[in-house]
Amino acid sequence: MSSTPTFEKVLRVEGMMCGNCTAKVEKALSAVDGVDTVSVDLDSKMAKVSGTASAAALVEAVTAAGKEAQLLEEPKMPIPRRTKSTPLSRDSDGMKHPAAFMVTAGTAPARGSGGVEPTPPEVSSRPSSTSLSTSVFNALGMGGDSEETCVLSIEGMTCASCVLAVERALFSVPGVVTVSVSLMGKRGQVCYKPSEVAPEDLCNAVQQMGFRSAQMAEADLMGGNDAEETQQWRAQLLGSLVFSLPTFVIAMILPETPLRDALHTTVVPGLSVGVLVLWLLSTPVQFVFGMQFYKRAFKAVSHGNANMDVLVALSTTVAYFYSAFFTGLRMLHCQGIYLFRRHNHQLLLLHACADGDDCQLEDSSLHSCTDIAILDVCFEVSTMLISFMLLGKYLEASAKGKASEAVMKLMALQPPSAMLCVDWPVNKEPPKEVLVAELRSGDVLQVLPGSVVPADGVVVRGESAVDESMLTGEAVPVSKQVEDSVVGGSYNGPGPLWICVTAVGANSALSKIMSLVAAAQMRKPQVQAFADRASAIFVPCTVSLALLTWLIWYLCVYAGGLSPQLVAASGLPSGQVLAFSFGVAVLVIACPCALGLATPTAVMVGSGVGAKHGVLFKGGDVIENASRVTALIFDKTGTITSGALTVAAVVSWDAELSSDELLWFVASAEQYSEHPIGRAIAMHATEMGLELGAARALRSITSRGVSCEISRRPLLLGNRAWMTQHGVVIGAEQEEQIAAHEATGKTVVIVSLDHTLSGIVAMGDSVKREAAAVVKQLGLWGIEVWMVSGDNERTVRHVAHSVGIERFVGGVTPEGKKTKLAQLQAEGHVVAMVGDGINDAPALAQAQVGIAVGSGTEVAIETADVVLMKSALRDVCITLELSRTVMRRIRLNFAWATGYNLIGIPLAMGVLFPVWHARMPPMFAGLAMALSSVSVVVSSLFLNGYRPSELPQPEADVDVIVKY
Repeated sequence: MSSTPTFEKVLRVEGMMCGNCTAKVEKALSAVDGVDTVSVDLDSKMAKVSGTASAAALVEAVTAAGKEAQLLEEPKMPIPRRTKSTPLSRDSDGMKHPAAFMVTAGTAPARGSGGVEPTPPEVSSRPSSTSLSTSVFNALGMGGDSEETCVLSIEGMTCASCVLAVERALFSVPGVVTVSVSLMGKRGQVCYKPSEVAPEDLCNAVQQMGFRSAQMAEADLMGGNDAEETQQWRAQLLGSLVFSLPTFVIAMILPETPLRDALHTTVVPGLSVGVLVLWLLSTPVQFVFGMQFYKRAFKAVSHGNANMDVLVALSTTVAYFYSAFFTGLRMLHCQGIYLFRRHNHQLLLLHACADGDDCQLEDSSLHSCTDIAILDVCFEVSTMLISFMLLGKYLEASAKGKASEAVMKLMALQPPSAMLCVDWPVNKEPPKEVLVAELRSGDVLQVLPGSVVPADGVVVRGESAVDESMLTGEAVPVSKQVEDSVVGGSYNGPGPLWICVTAVGANSALSKIMSLVAAAQMRKPQVQAFADRASAIFVPCTVSLALLTWLIWYLCVYAGGLSPQLVAASGLPSGQVLAFSFGVAVLVIACPCALGLATPTAVMVGSGVGAKHGVLFKGGDVIENASRVTALIFDKTGTITSGALTVAAVVSWDAELSSDELLWFVASAEQYSEHPIGRAIAMHATEMGLELGAARALRSITSRGVSCEISRRPLLLGNRAWMTQHGVVIGAEQEEQIAAHEATGKTVVIVSLDHTLSGIVAMGDSVKREAAAVVKQLGLWGIEVWMVSGDNERTVRHVAHSVGIERFVGGVTPEGKKTKLAQLQAEGHVVAMVGDGINDAPALAQAQVGIAVGSGTEVAIETADVVLMKSALRDVCITLELSRTVMRRIRLNFAWATGYNLIGIPLAMGVLFPVWHARMPPMFAGLAMALSSVSVVVSSLFLNGYRPSELPQPEADVDVIVKY
């Protein structure tokens, strides 16, 4: 045995999507000389290899398997060598470990301590992902300079002013890069430099502004507390109504009944029974149920911020203490102590007088000090204002809960438990019920008929039909058999299934969907900037306007500009009370909340509606951009076409090489490929029973081709440019055959063996049924449609014409797609790109709206702004139409919120009073303000009624490009 030391290396492997991918990578790495152990983890995309093999050999092996690999950790110290005869066991995460440290045969996977042999202290049987991530960052030199993102829960925000204050506070922290705060989601997403600031510092910055904040765990990101918040507001409302309803009856109804005289019964001189009862009823409402407004207003003002709570606290306090002041004043008046003298039939606060001569009542409608006290007080104003505020908050919270209903339904899809096959594939023991949170990649689960699939996985036994409508919007159940993928949250049909778990937790499709919908609330459309700017000055302007209103009316009273008849028309006892009423009404009716809710409620509801139809928006800005699209670029393969390529013809031009032998060489080079063409060729060869060889020195260039060595013979596969680049000449006769296949829509792979042109493989594909109808619909909307593909010009032309696309470009590289897109943008177009492959990623990133079909690669889906879960072209139309519908609703919300303030504030100021005697009492102004916020949320809820438009009938029914 060699004494060569054994080292451990860690590779990051990109492109793994399921358990089959990890198996391919493990097989490829295990075949490398000098490899002792291999552990590949799908969740972290890490491969840990021990042995004497070089890093270059490992990377080359992974590349030959069709994946991308990067060495993350250089060998630091030798580890004890294990002989190849020592068996490897796989744990429930798909990780391989020496059998001595694994579960004994026939027992359940490690859950707690049952069935697990003790692990020696010096050996960890299951490396933690945290430590692995740390070593990876250290190996990349990213420990201190990288940017990280965290999500904070933020409680106490009530309007757009609060959002602006929180964002300013977070931006002021050194090391913060970007901040986005969601009023609806009650959270903030912060991108920061961990070398300069920690999440705790961010929470402290928010807390110093008077809001409660904490870092949210990943598992809690989608956990909403709308129901709890609604119940809290409901309890506050019901408690306040116990006092405010009697207050309203006593102040507004009983004075018009025979009980009026009873209300004027004197308790002490200047204080009647009615006033005393009103005072006692209003006090607990003001200082118990209204205390939350005081607290939030104090915190806001103490940090230099002015929000809606400031207006509520200020207006109710003024009304309450105004009433208390005049009640005390009347009591002093009746004791012979005067702080007022009469002027023009109005009471003016000037001085104290010692005699009673100046206190003779000049208005015959008022008979006593007690009468004046009853008429002057407005305890019911402060009481009803607070109750109306609580009513508005309760209705608003209820409506917000409805707005996030679609997301909550997604959360409810995942069952709490699953049936784990503890001894798969022996199955001598019955399945064991475990919590879904305990599942790990590699576990095998039994899914009974009619039950919910608990996690993402691959079918390893059984056949059934699975209903995925709640996730994709597709109503027809999808047939599932061995090797088919299933998604957690879908409903199993008539047959039992056994599935191998491939993704759990945050990596599952359901979690990613919910994360996307949650993240959509964090990315704001530009139109939200209007509300942010308005809210920054709204409250100070409102307070100034209220003071100005009171001052103008007070001066009119003082100057005698109001006649007794005009004052009497108001139903109030004096001009002073009238002036006060106008000032308080302005304070109360102004509402920045409606402006702040106009956009986020529509984005939340729109994102939920999109998810229900299988369209996932990654942000409110994406919805805004999608509504303005004027040009749209389609990729061809897998987008316009189904991407289900099949081998239509194999032609050998080498007399010594049969077509089957040519196919063997091509399939051997493509057996680990993730490209649709490569997968189709390899599958075709496997179905023919060909035993494929090993490819060495494999090199793949996107949109060009592949080069490698098979059986020590150099092989080239690709297009004309690839052949020309390597000096392979295509003769006229061969070019004619290639062109003939391309003219019928086939994609042609040119093959060169031993630097000589050897033959071609022609691939057939079918156009998606709805493609022509979608293209026609886009044209009717005035959108310029393009097809840009890496395939050859003839094939692209054939496909484009068959679906009605007049503008197309073929034979372009990924950078060429990006260049074409930039050209359209330079012409003034807002461009959307629809694609599915790695080669589409640069263009998807360049486009204002990148749309990835759900069957595409992980890179394309990560790069795109919109993900179509069903991979149906019809959903492109839904994306654009729904975006336009949401933006129309946002504009309507803004129009209502702005119009409400533009109309309501002048009415509250009394501009109509001198002519039509119309005014807005403060309590009704408060009701109008509360309902304005609710109306905006309810307006957004109408988006739930969205139904996609029917596609127009295409000129001709296009089914298949190539039939064979």
